[in-house]
Amino acid sequence: MIRHRDLHVLTVGSFTFTTDGRFSAHRDESTGDWILVLRFLNPQTRGLYECTISTKPVTATSVKLSVVVPSVELLGGGDVYLDRGSTLNLTCMVHLSPKPPDFILWYHRDKTQFSPTSLKPYTINAL
Repeated sequence: MIRHRDLHVLTVGSFTFTTDGRFSAHRDESTGDWILVLRFLNPQTRGLYECTISTKPVTATSVKLSVVVPSVELLGGGDVYLDRGSTLNLTCMVHLSPKPPDFILWYHRDKTQFSPTSLKPYTINAL
């Protein structure tokens, strides 16, 4: 497997030619397929990867890897001042996530407030 960004040979068979421990290759004995495993992806991992088979003629296929980094936005962020007994709705927007998060953690006074789902309102009483 070759990484095109720097033309680095990452693996040949099960041998790995990089000191980056996030890359490994193994063979699926049931199918005979070779699998490149990339762990802990980050934006620097993105790019074109090529699998080459040493046949005559040489056979190769490529895949373009994109890595998205989710971000969060607190709507109406900043300092908020309210009268005692008022109600405050805080909305956390998650952007660029390939799938909805399983949960969102809210913190108040250094304590975690668990939100069971990102898609339903969650109420904390007596703040």
